[in-house]
Amino acid sequence: MLDKKIPTLLALLLLVAIGVSFWMWQRGNGAKTSVGTIPQSVKITNIADNKFSVSWTTQTPTIGKVEYGNVGEKLDKQRGDDRGEKYTGQTHHVTIVDLQPGTNYAFRILSGEGLQRFDNNGSVYTATTGTTIASVPAARSLYGDVTNASEDTLVYVSIPDAQPASLTLNSKGSYSIPISTIRSADLKNFVSYDPAATVVSLTLDNGLAKSSVTVSTTNIAPVPTIALGENADFRSLPGQEPPVTTQIAQVEPQASEAPVASSDPSPTTAQPLEIFNVEPLADPEINVVTDGAYTLTNPAVEGEVLATTKPEFRGTGAANASITISITGQKAVSDTVRISASGSWSWSPAIALSLGKQKITISYKDKDGKAQTIVRNFSVSAASATSEPAFVSTPSASTTTNVATASPRTSIPATDSGVPVTGVMTPMLLTSALGFAIMVLGAFLLAL
Repeated sequence: MLDKKIPTLLALLLLVAIGVSFWMWQRGNGAKTSVGTIPQSVKITNIADNKFSVSWTTQTPTIGKVEYGNVGEKLDKQRGDDRGEKYTGQTHHVTIVDLQPGTNYAFRILSGEGLQRFDNNGSVYTATTGTTIASVPAARSLYGDVTNASEDTLVYVSIPDAQPASLTLNSKGSYSIPISTIRSADLKNFVSYDPAATVVSLTLDNGLAKSSVTVSTTNIAPVPTIALGENADFRSLPGQEPPVTTQIAQVEPQASEAPVASSDPSPTTAQPLEIFNVEPLADPEINVVTDGAYTLTNPAVEGEVLATTKPEFRGTGAANASITISITGQKAVSDTVRISASGSWSWSPAIALSLGKQKITISYKDKDGKAQTIVRNFSVSAASATSEPAFVSTPSASTTTNVATASPRTSIPATDSGVPVTGVMTPMLLTSALGFAIMVLGAFLLAL
């Protein structure tokens, strides 16, 4: 009947259902991940027989740790930042030590005040230590100073066909990395390099500013001072003029009809252009680069190995003139670049280049209006397949770019704009509680 009242028991059930739903809603909101604490640019470096390092950046200063263990076992060990267990910053560098040789390890990243867990798109990160190597080569280090930087700055070192290395700046803005004990790409040996000619790439990152530096192994003790936020090429000593060469310069005129770019990387499929050999004059100054001379300074030599899939190509030319840059190999890329008023130019491809051998062609018109080209072959090292520069981890501890995602019962993609969170229990529990309350109320009313 209408004059009957709902019993006290039913009212209590409704209140309990509402209270539980509100509590679950608050708990679900409290568990949401702050975008500022999501790990970005996760990298695995310094792999040896008894250790490896994990580094990443965050948008806001926060604490960071790594929990780890053997693959297939519980991740019950934790390690804090190399700069202190309670270190707070936008860069994070954790070195896992006291490991066993030739062993697979799994880990997750802990970030934020609540040490929320982050994994690799639903899977744990993995890294494998190398085997023990009996003989150790003579010690040699790469070291230098950085201005406009602090100990919050990460330093990455990339050598062709080698595992990447990393460390943080000390409080004085200095760094030192023993390159003689860096492992080869397959971890079986120490890296082999030419002490006089190998090109080394350095990347510095403090979460706010970055620098990309190229240096030759002849110029690493010390590396010239780096200004954080600025790129540099130190392959020749400061103040040293480029060496005068007596080799024949080769200038390749552009064909009357531009050849169609072939997807076949084999150089034998391309029709060779006619080569005009230009003998250097007796005056050695003829080989000195002057204003308006068109050059390609990176890659500087034929067959140079580059340590990134997005290299910065550089050169000189006539001020305010335009050049066409074409790259052929596994991928075909072409673009037009305007030379600056100072007579220099630089360009990086919009997409990552493929591994292996490539060819860059610079097309321009000389002062007489004749079409000319500069052609140079280079290659991208298989151990350096990255775009900034080379060390983002994947489940197999390779160096392909991935961004960590949160998984504290949820799976949150690491995006700046944010996406809907999947796998959240709150909506289901809230709906179930309300549905149960409605069913009880309906059953009671039907019984009246």
